[in-house]
Amino acid sequence: MLTSMPSVAEAVVAVVGEDAEDQRLRAFVVATSLPFDRAEVLAMLRDKVPAHMVPSHIEVVSSFPRTPSGKLDRLAVATPATVPGSAPSPGSGPMPGSPPPSGSGPVQGTETGAIDQ
Repeated sequence: MLTSMPSVAEAVVAVVGEDAEDQRLRAFVVATSLPFDRAEVLAMLRDKVPAHMVPSHIEVVSSFPRTPSGKLDRLAVATPATVPGSAPSPGSGPMPGSPPPSGSGPVQGTETGAIDQ
């Protein structure tokens, strides 16, 4: 779903949080252009997917880590510090009213491209 949006070139969604009650979806996106309109992307997601599938945090990155064979390195996406160019950007913070992620655990159920049900 994310990559079908004109402002998103690539996307990865990961479950972050150590405890079950603290787990949240975090989206990492490579934007097609800057500035990235996080509010527009979240509004489009809210219209198309159930509320529990809308990420609580969207982070704009310049690229994703790759394995030597060129595939997405899903294990390296576990924390923002491991994603190249993952410096905070305007509008990349948690959604208003959502508690920030308490930490990052291993990637569980990472997807590239669309968010599937």
